[in-house]
Amino acid sequence: AGGGADAAAAGAAGATGRSKRKVALLVGYCGAAYQGMQLNPGAKTVEAELARAIFEAGGITASNYGDIHKIAWTRAARTDKGVSALGQVVSAKLELPAAGEGRLRDDINARLPRDVRVFDVVRVARSFHAKNACTGRRYVYVLPTYLLAPVAGAERAFRDAGVGDAEAAAIAADCANDGAAARRD
Repeated sequence: AGGGADAAAAGAAGATGRSKRKVALLVGYCGAAYQGMQLNPGAKTVEAELARAIFEAGGITASNYGDIHKIAWTRAARTDKGVSALGQVVSAKLELPAAGEGRLRDDINARLPRDVRVFDVVRVARSFHAKNACTGRRYVYVLPTYLLAPVAGAERAFRDAGVGDAEAAAIAADCANDGAAARRD
């Protein structure tokens, strides 16, 4: 992740060659190191990491950074401390680079910690609201024991089961390993 001066420069340059559009981000994360999804002053949260990375990537201008209401930020759901997600949706009005949504996704991911990933950025209608547009949620509380195997074993199990892509499998495997290490500590 970038430093303070780098972040300010990236955010200040955000408006150059960009257009502000409402987008939905498909996000996945291992929650082991976080105190939940939702912004919470003084706490390490997924939203804080995501907003910082978007700002550093130029997706949020300096004048809007720090106040998610200014960019119409919404999330489909919240998660508690230590809880992970592989299909969270966040929507916001972001500054898009001329190269498009894929470029923004890559720029954000380059600034995120490895345990948080943006899988896709898609333009949506101005009226789109991640929580209100959600037609269902799926919660899984049972973890197959083979996912607690070393990373290579979990990646193979995900691939064989046809679940997600290699990046999502690697994140899930790392999360399983982080959780196992936390239980041993």
